[in-house]
Amino acid sequence: MSNCNFSRYWVGASLCLMLATLGACNFPEPPQSEKSIPAEYATKHMPKGWWTNQKIVEEGRNLYLGRTQSSVNCAKCHGKTGKPVMTGARDLRNTDTMKNYSDSHMFWRISEGVPYSTMGAFKGNLSEDEIWKVIVFVSTLGMDGLQYDPGTQGWVPTE
Repeated sequence: MSNCNFSRYWVGASLCLMLATLGACNFPEPPQSEKSIPAEYATKHMPKGWWTNQKIVEEGRNLYLGRTQSSVNCAKCHGKTGKPVMTGARDLRNTDTMKNYSDSHMFWRISEGVPYSTMGAFKGNLSEDEIWKVIVFVSTLGMDGLQYDPGTQGWVPTE
C-alpha cells in the first residue's frame, strides 16, 4: 500500500471513529441507575392518578402522534405503535427494556434529549404536564397495566 493510499485509509477510518463517537451511528442509551439521573429530575414522578386516567392517556397519544403540536411527533422515529421506524430509536413495545427506565428517567430524557443520538430535547416544546402525558401513553405501548412506584423503585401493576 502506498503512503498516499495509507493516508486516505487512515483519514477515513479516523473520520468513521469520530462520527461514531459523536453519535452518528445512533447508539442506544444503556439502562442507567436512578443515581445517574440529575437531581433536578430524580424526584419527579407521575402525578397521582394519571397512570390509569384514560383522558390523560388519550391526550398523551395525541401529543405522541404529533396531532397536538406539529413540533412534537414521537411517532416519526418511534412509530405509531412504538415499533421504531428510524434506526437507533428505542422500541417502546419491549417491556423488558422499558422496565429498565423509571418515570423520572423517561421525563429527564424527553426533557433533555439523549446525547450521542438523534433523540432531541423537548422541554422547549412541551410543558411538564405534556411530558407526563406522553410518558403515560408510552407506558401503554409496552407496559400496559403497569405503573412506576417510586417507593419500590420499580414497575408494579396499576391499581
